[in-house]
Amino acid sequence: MNAYLAARNLKNGSYTIYAEYSHYPKVKRIPTGIKVNQKYWDPNTKKVKANGAENVKKTNEDLAAVLRNLNDAISGLYKANGNVMPTVAQLNAHLTQSADSVAAASIPETPLTAVLQNYLENRTGWAESTRVNFRTLLRNIHAYEKAKKTTWLLSTLTNEEVNKFQHWLLKEYNLMNSTAAKRNRLLKHFLTEFPAAHVTRDKVKPLHKQYLPQPVVLEKHEIQALLDLPLAPDSRLGKVRNMQVLQIFTGLRYGDLIRLEPHHVLNNSLTIREEKTNQIRRIPLFPQAAAILALYTSTETGAFELPRISIQKFNQYLAEIAASLECLQSQILVTTMVRDKTVETWEPKHAHIKSHSSRRTFCSLLLSMGYSIRETMTLSGHRSLSSFQRYMGKAESRPDAVTDFAARWQALT
Repeated sequence: MNAYLAARNLKNGSYTIYAEYSHYPKVKRIPTGIKVNQKYWDPNTKKVKANGAENVKKTNEDLAAVLRNLNDAISGLYKANGNVMPTVAQLNAHLTQSADSVAAASIPETPLTAVLQNYLENRTGWAESTRVNFRTLLRNIHAYEKAKKTTWLLSTLTNEEVNKFQHWLLKEYNLMNSTAAKRNRLLKHFLTEFPAAHVTRDKVKPLHKQYLPQPVVLEKHEIQALLDLPLAPDSRLGKVRNMQVLQIFTGLRYGDLIRLEPHHVLNNSLTIREEKTNQIRRIPLFPQAAAILALYTSTETGAFELPRISIQKFNQYLAEIAASLECLQSQILVTTMVRDKTVETWEPKHAHIKSHSSRRTFCSLLLSMGYSIRETMTLSGHRSLSSFQRYMGKAESRPDAVTDFAARWQALT
């Protein structure tokens, strides 16, 4: 027996309409929420008569929908029971489960920014610089949503929307390609842990990519030219130059460099726990680095008084110093990927001198002086050859490369 509509509880001349299912000895009643005057209810057709409601057609459609949903539940259970009508208890259990599913589905989805905020607050083991970068990404997404009057959800986010966000970042903040690529990298990292249904992570790529044929590092004569610059230790550029030299001869990341304290120095070596990797790193205190530390050591307390400069300003001033050096006016080949197009250009070397160039210089310098790859990786703190390979190589081809090759060719037997 299927469900049916029934008029019950006559009160003040009006019925309350229910959808019912009977299975002896029990009856399941589903309230429809509709009341109708007794004279406007047709017991034969089980419908509301004309003038019995403000919108009779819609009222009857609503009644039919409640009845249909109940019959669908009964039909499903009937088939599941092997063509046996379900009991009222079975129907109650089924309807309760369905109600829970509907309730769960009706809960508004948490915005992506809230998920990212929670991720930031509960993630442990990050260096503070990584946390700062993620906070910046969060602010960028908030600003984009406000500008575009949209809300990002993991269930609806698409690759197309991610690309629009990147275009907006470049236009709104005039970011350098490397900075925009960093935002992209962080977003991709987040989506790896919290996948978006309509985002293919392999397609979450920077709008522009730069590939340098080899790492941009300073050669010995260029380092010497840097040391020879007549800059006062307390001047703006003098402080930056000295910090650059300290970085070149320690290979420390800038965030670790500015944290150096006297207790990190012991027996002519530096021992420091790196922020990024949380690993202990031990580096010989080479004379050039020791001279810089001595320059900024307080004669009264013995504490280091190293210049504290933001990484943005540091890179800005590095570019200013590099542009002033004649030896850095040489051209290097830069390959830029713009979507599927490859563009190669020759650009002045000084335009590519950044803070991380000093760390690369440290590795290249050790290799050029005969240190093995293993020794250099130990001193630089690299744990995998794949990451270290980005630091291998020279900034320029040797001028005598052709002559040297010819001599070696002749020497072959």
